[in-house]
Amino acid sequence: MLITKRRSKPAAGHAHESDSRAAHRTFDFGHGQVRAARHVNPDGSQGGWVADSAHVDMDTYVSPTAAVFGNARVFGACRIEADAAVLDFARVADGARISGSAQVRGTASVTGSVVTNRAVVKDGACVVNGAFVSDDAVVGDRARLSGPATKVGGAAQISGDAWVSGGTLVIGTSVVRGKISDGSIVLGGTIEATDNLAGPAQAPAPVIGRVVQADEPLRGRPVTVSTSA
Repeated sequence: MLITKRRSKPAAGHAHESDSRAAHRTFDFGHGQVRAARHVNPDGSQGGWVADSAHVDMDTYVSPTAAVFGNARVFGACRIEADAAVLDFARVADGARISGSAQVRGTASVTGSVVTNRAVVKDGACVVNGAFVSDDAVVGDRARLSGPATKVGGAAQISGDAWVSGGTLVIGTSVVRGKISDGSIVLGGTIEATDNLAGPAQAPAPVIGRVVQADEPLRGRPVTVSTSA
């Protein structure tokens, strides 16, 4: 499985094991052979390749076609499934699930949450507390996603100092760079922040874009459309 970095979504091909006797301890993650070993899963099955420079806890499951490399760290009973990759200085912990061909990279952190399909969490972004990132969504820069029931999908891009929490749904081609009120549904447009955000206790910054408000946006209840600037 050859893993290369792209701006918005990961690419997978075929990495190879060396034919030399030392091959059992080397693997090409896409930038030449490095020392690595197959992870042994909690059930005793053979898992994916983990670089010697990375760390994966013994109670983590790593699919045979998944990979953990660079200086990445995976702690606790997490699942790195299918062709997913955790790389660079990324951190995955507390039962998080990374699946599909998703990537967690840079100094990003995913804790107790799900990143799946072709989604990418990168840079210094954090996804925590049961948030769900899917499809071709990209979460980067200093963005923060916090669940539970917070979902980002489609081709959405969450970046800058974005803060998305409280069951918010962001889909389509939405671009979010600011704080969104809890329980919103963002169907498109751009959400901008005028000031950096220190955390969820700070009042929401003025935003622009198409925002749909709902108490429980994922349950199909009627919603109303509002726009603020």
